[in-house]
Amino acid sequence: MNKMVYTTVDETEHSIIIVAGVSGAGKSSVLDVLEDWGYYCIENLPHSLLLETLKSLKDAPKHHQNIAISLSSTSFWESESTAFEKVKLQNDAIQYWYVTADPEILVERYNETRRRHPLSGYIKQLSTAIKEEIHALSLYSELTDYIIDTSDLSVQKLHYKLKDKLLQGQDFARPAKTLINLFSFGFKYGRPKRADFIFDVRVLPNPYWVKPLRAYTGKDQPVVEYLEKEPLVKALLNDLEAFLVKWCHEFEKQSRSYVEIAIGCTGGQHRSVYMVEKLFCLLKQRFENVSVAHRELSE
Repeated sequence: MNKMVYTTVDETEHSIIIVAGVSGAGKSSVLDVLEDWGYYCIENLPHSLLLETLKSLKDAPKHHQNIAISLSSTSFWESESTAFEKVKLQNDAIQYWYVTADPEILVERYNETRRRHPLSGYIKQLSTAIKEEIHALSLYSELTDYIIDTSDLSVQKLHYKLKDKLLQGQDFARPAKTLINLFSFGFKYGRPKRADFIFDVRVLPNPYWVKPLRAYTGKDQPVVEYLEKEPLVKALLNDLEAFLVKWCHEFEKQSRSYVEIAIGCTGGQHRSVYMVEKLFCLLKQRFENVSVAHRELSE
């Protein structure tokens, strides 16, 4: 029976990372990073269900080709089962990660966040609960492939550490490219509620005051020709391109999921639309994932 389970797991083409660790050390943060890198994540799985879960992964969709599973530390304390050890002996391709931190650091984190420790229902003293949990996980920590000590790591430093680890393995996923979302808007209809950058292009000459151009938008050739004759337009476009290329590259290095860039003029019809369209053409030459939208245009 067990042999059949192991054979089924071995046949899967999925890249699998199993994460265990001490509560408060950052298992959820590790899974967040893996999710950004395209992994389908299962959180706090009781390790007694691990074999059955791995067996079922052979039928997972192709877009779930890379999978990360974090194991519930409480289940280690409640049971003597060593299912993960059996899986490890039969599945060399699966990566086992262990997340830990200094016990004193863990006590500080719990005191700062006022969160309950998972073993608080069994053990009232926080420091004792942490020590007991570490002891329960000792077998896993001895068998793990990669130990992540977060004692001195901020969330950002943890991200960089895991990025280096993931880039070392040819079989691991690569993060989805950052989505750069450009959109125009009109200030008179309100600022966008969510944007990483907001640029005001009302300093540019306004085609609205040229009556033959009022009926057009910044996507139409008469408005384009009007604006491209103005030196200020070219200067601002060059400055925005240089700024966005530099900082969008930085966002990509950090595997940021998306960047929202809002460009506004008075009514959101002419100058902002023109600028967004031009920046879209320039940025898509440098980045793989760029989108464009115009809030005030009915498209």
